[in-house]
Amino acid sequence: MANFTLTPILAKEFDVSAYGSRLDRSMRNVGNSMREDLAKPTRTWEEKPNFKSKKSVSGTQLSITIYLVGDNDGDKHYLWLNDGVEGKEITAKPKSEAGESAKIPRLKMRKTFTAKTIPGTLTSQRGSPTGGGGDPREYNYPHTVQWTGIKARNFFDTVGNDWESKFVSEMDAAFGKIADEA
Repeated sequence: MANFTLTPILAKEFDVSAYGSRLDRSMRNVGNSMREDLAKPTRTWEEKPNFKSKKSVSGTQLSITIYLVGDNDGDKHYLWLNDGVEGKEITAKPKSEAGESAKIPRLKMRKTFTAKTIPGTLTSQRGSPTGGGGDPREYNYPHTVQWTGIKARNFFDTVGNDWESKFVSEMDAAFGKIADEA
């Protein structure tokens, strides 16, 4: 009867200085690519979100964190789309200008609406026009409306899922190049 023993081979902690700039460059490239993917749905936006990335090497773990800086309206709008917004009732408020109080306030709402972005994807499509112009027949003018909200697009989850295996492949390739150079 044959005997055998399985001995796990545990990775040693990373010594970042031993891998030089190759690892840093590879992680930076992956972070840039992830930021580009996150920005795909915003290609037609006037005010773009401001993404930053942070590389981390801790023990036996490499990670890249992508985050929004939060310093502009593009960041705020991106988070609304990413996380979703619960619907609510919207009621027109009366104008306070002199002579306007007798008028009944109304909202201006498009009869049809097509969102530019699609939940669970990074693609965008031609959406409904925005702004106040256009043919008045394309609008309803209610006093109150039940706004349906925004379905969560989950951009961060989508990119995270797409890049999980790519990140491992990219880091394997970087370590292969490091080993070849050694």
